[in-house]
Amino acid sequence: MIYYGEDFADVLLSVMEQKAEVTDQECLQALIYYYEHDDFMDFDKDTVL
Repeated sequence: MIYYGEDFADVLLSVMEQKAEVTDQECLQALIYYYEHDDFMDFDKDTVL
C-alpha cells in the first residue's frame, strides 16, 4: 500500500472532520478503506471492515 502525501493527508483530514476524537485504529481503517475503495470512509454510517 503506497500513499502520496496529499492522499494520505486528505484521508486523515476526512476522519478528523467527521470525529472529534480519532484513534490510531480509526485512522488506519480509513487508510485501508481508501486503498480498497478509492473513496473516503464515512464514519457516520458505522462502516465496519
